[in-house]
Order: sequence, then C-alpha cells, then structure tokens
Amino acid sequence: MIIKTQQLTDNQLTQVRDIWLAGNLSGHPFIDPAYWYAQVPAVEIAFRQATFIWIRQTVRFAVFWA
Repeated sequence: MIIKTQQLTDNQLTQVRDIWLAGNLSGHPFIDPAYWYAQVPAVEIAFRQATFIWIRQTVRFAVFWA
C-alpha cells in the first residue's frame, strides 16, 4: 500500500527522525556525531514541511520524502 502524507504525526516524525539520525551516524563515521545531533532541530523543521510517500509492507515501512 502506498500512502502520501503531507503532515506527519508526532510519532511518525520521531520515527523518521530516528531513522535519519541512525543512518547518518552509521553512514558517516568520519564526522563527529555531535554534528548530526546538532542538525536534528533543522531536520525536524524540514520534515514537517516535506511530503512523504510511505510504502507499507505488512508491518514495516519504507519512507521517501520530497
């Protein structure tokens, strides 16, 4: 099932933010983790303004944003 969301719930925002943070921390080990944590507020603002396309597969979600 494909779902388009233009306004994330607080729970969705937390989940997407945590995925973003974990991906950047593990994908960029050469960058000080403090940098990524400092970016969280700006990323949350950007995510609140973004349109998300969710692909639901059973219980798991894959997320894309534009």
